[in-house]
Amino acid sequence: DFRKFKVVIPPSHIQQEWGNVAEPMVELCCNLIDKNHNLRRTRDLLLPKLLSGDLDVSKLDIKTA
Repeated sequence: DFRKFKVVIPPSHIQQEWGNVAEPMVELCCNLIDKNHNLRRTRDLLLPKLLSGDLDVSKLDIKTA
């Protein structure tokens, strides 16, 4: 039961400073999660078409090893 635990709450100015440090990191994480979601969706849409030959990529200027 968490009500039995004592919790130390820092003063409001320290909470504010931590919020200023943590907020950009949280925002970056959210943006990266959104970008990964978009990349997965794009992959899931394109990969079947590439494998089936529905998309012609022969004329693309792609350098391969």
